[in-house]
Amino acid sequence: MNGQFLKNKVAEIQRQYLELLKQVYVLFENEKDTSIALDNIEIFWKRRKKIIHLYLYYFVRNNNAVFYSASACFDLKKGEQYPFLLMGDIHIFDDPLGEYCKMCRLGYAPGGMLKRVKKCVEKNIEILEKYEDVIVILPLRSMRTSEEEKDFLEIGERIILDFFSDIYSMDRYYEICKSSEDIVRYFKSEYVDKVCLYANDSYDISFSERINNAISIIKQIKGEGYTNGEYFYFALLGPIMQALDILLVCAEYEIIPIVSYSVCLHYVQLLLLNFTSINTNIFRCKLTVFNMVYYSFDKSVVTNITLEDFCENAKSFEFENKALECYSEKNLAEMNISIINLIKEFEDCLKQTN
Repeated sequence: MNGQFLKNKVAEIQRQYLELLKQVYVLFENEKDTSIALDNIEIFWKRRKKIIHLYLYYFVRNNNAVFYSASACFDLKKGEQYPFLLMGDIHIFDDPLGEYCKMCRLGYAPGGMLKRVKKCVEKNIEILEKYEDVIVILPLRSMRTSEEEKDFLEIGERIILDFFSDIYSMDRYYEICKSSEDIVRYFKSEYVDKVCLYANDSYDISFSERINNAISIIKQIKGEGYTNGEYFYFALLGPIMQALDILLVCAEYEIIPIVSYSVCLHYVQLLLLNFTSINTNIFRCKLTVFNMVYYSFDKSVVTNITLEDFCENAKSFEFENKALECYSEKNLAEMNISIINLIKEFEDCLKQTN
């Protein structure tokens, strides 16, 4: 398969997507027209699914590609493009719009979803207009069939059930895990310090308190009307499903994820052991290093430098090679210090050239 042909086809798709987003954006002004906008976006990607798969499989694989995932949108004003472009040669934004459209269509989207969709459309338009040569937008995690989605949900629920003692079905879970106390009673002790329930979750507080914190956060999203057991299920299912999605993309296309949601990143690292095809030294190295760089990078230092100059400096500095040399599977704390020092050294170089 001709790689340049596929690259050109995807570039054409990007231009078509930009035109579509501009057309549907005005539809979000009127709530009655939002379903039309959502359908158009979903149909757009469904019709191009085959060529996207060919592009990913025959061009992206083995080309040091990274994708930015588990994000509500890609915010250029916050400088997210800078640490993202530090690593890898091909850069793909995992477009969440397809997933948002499906959630809205099926009627189980949380409150404010349409507002989130509109914001994502705005940000996507900005990316496609400003950075079409360096960032590709593709719905990497929204290309499954309905049957595949059903099987996928069952896998996610089996993972959750594995965290509990003597609970082997979701019906049984809903029957006996209604309160926070029930969750504590049946949750396996060996997983208490392995699961992450929300951003900045802390193992320094009791598991019961962590559960209640997670329930409180999910309740703000889902609203009233569920048992605490159901809220806890929602807290686990979302990031676990995201992590599985991301790992499947990695396994199929040999591409490294930069995971913007820390809870999801936790489960990517936890569940990686089950993906033998990518659970290799080089994949673990890149996964760890790329994400550590992303989370450690101070975006405020690049406010006065163009993206082109930034990328040229990163290349001449050999940032990626130096960052990978910092990798230490046995001593992550020491590695983190090395990464932070490397970033500071690179930032000093940027200041000198600015």
